[in-house]
Amino acid sequence: MSQGSARIDTPDVLKEFRNRFIAFDKSCRQAVYGIRADVNRVIEWIRNDRMRYWKEELKKREEKLLQARSAYIAARFGGPHERKPSYVEEEKALRKAEQRKAEAEAKLEAARRWSRLLDQETEKLMGPVNALTAMLDDNTPKALARLETMIVSLERYFSERPAEPPPAMPT
Repeated sequence: MSQGSARIDTPDVLKEFRNRFIAFDKSCRQAVYGIRADVNRVIEWIRNDRMRYWKEELKKREEKLLQARSAYIAARFGGPHERKPSYVEEEKALRKAEQRKAEAEAKLEAARRWSRLLDQETEKLMGPVNALTAMLDDNTPKALARLETMIVSLERYFSERPAEPPPAMPT
């Protein structure tokens, strides 16, 4: 048998190959879908969930800071009924509120930074995934059409071919 040729006795071999090729195409498309779904889920989580959470948390913490600052000012500089001989607790609460607000600002900025970075990296990393999708979209129908033509040709060939004579009987 020369190189590049094959001995095919039945079109069933090509039919099996076609079925496996279809399964491979489906598997690739499911993987692409999974990748895109995972990427979109992470982007959605950063942009919507985390950004919204830290924006709301920042508002709450700013409000707590205002309350702590008011309590501190009242304890230290307020009128005779508000002023306290020791305003240490109010000062601690003010410092803690300032730290918590700063933390929320940092987390919100981190979410914004991660969102931008995720956009850049997603664009780079999705290139090969998009190329695979384009290749599947372009080549799969062509390959299946070619296989179908080969199967039909083989079926026609085997149906038209004269039956092989039985092996000679030894004498």
